[in-house]
Amino acid sequence: MRDIVPGEWADAPHLRVSELTREDLRRVLKSFLATGVPGYAAPFQHQGSGTINALVLAMLGLIAERRNGRVIFAMEEPELSLPPHVQKRVVDKVRGIAAQALFTSHSPYVIEQFQPEQMMVMTRNAAGVLTASNIALPENLKLKTFRDGFRTRFCEALLARRVIVVEGKTELVAYSAVARRAAELAPANYQRLDSLGWVPFDAGGQTAVASFAAFFRSLGKTVATIFDQQADAERQAIVASCDAAFEQPYAGFEHLLATEVSVAMQAWFVRFFVAAGEWPQALNNLLPPQDSSEETYRPAFVALFKHKKGDDYLTVFLEQCQVGHFPQTMLGIITALKNLAAPPPPPPPPAQANIFE
Repeated sequence: MRDIVPGEWADAPHLRVSELTREDLRRVLKSFLATGVPGYAAPFQHQGSGTINALVLAMLGLIAERRNGRVIFAMEEPELSLPPHVQKRVVDKVRGIAAQALFTSHSPYVIEQFQPEQMMVMTRNAAGVLTASNIALPENLKLKTFRDGFRTRFCEALLARRVIVVEGKTELVAYSAVARRAAELAPANYQRLDSLGWVPFDAGGQTAVASFAAFFRSLGKTVATIFDQQADAERQAIVASCDAAFEQPYAGFEHLLATEVSVAMQAWFVRFFVAAGEWPQALNNLLPPQDSSEETYRPAFVALFKHKKGDDYLTVFLEQCQVGHFPQTMLGIITALKNLAAPPPPPPPPAQANIFE
């Protein structure tokens, strides 16, 4: 147990008996473990589920050691009831005592203990057929980049059924925020992306969208892409790499906002940020006089979302919007994503005439 969990989880293991008759020994003999409170121990079945799971693993480890490691360990969801640092210790312990170890897991702390060539993505289709796909990193993805960004960037997409490959962090933040806010305001018409099983993935630039889309598609996932206006050759490459491609008809995301958000909303948001004392000092020269028309606030509005890519400002802006304030391009895309994940029900059949009337 000490090899797996901290000492305060399962300190001073010992046996206690209440009566010493042979029959009572068979029924009452219990293993007690300290609980972290000095002088107090509780029977193993009253411990937390994580401690019980670790105790079972420790017992299996003893069996494996007696067999000189000639065993195969198969563990499903080893992360259950265990904090991240113990999850990693469990993996190390099992791999150290077994000739072969198989894990199924949804925990990045477990999965990242293995090399990409040791990982497989399991997929079950609508007919119940289970398939497994090896992970082969695309040429533009270095192993170091994959491992460094595994928890924050890759793991969620690898574990999802549906992936949206977007150009950068701005689109990742924006589409998640719009879908979340629209679902809150009009739940009959919109749904959150995560509730539909869609996970946005930041490709890190428009040139990487096609390769990452092809990568996730090769793992049996439904893949959509969202990207800025492209030349024909680049557009065709992206379309061929995914199941659904959505091109924003603008050169950049800030141009989409400038064109499709009303000037009244643009002026209101700039004034809102100025009044809150959050306006970036570097952009003070773009602020028009207070009595200026709403149209004069457009340059400041666009510059705000270019400033440091505007991700933090973007989230605040979208959380202040009503459905009618959102860009129509974005509403159209999140509606299409909803229909891809959960197609609308077919229309009812036409009513038949009653021949007895």
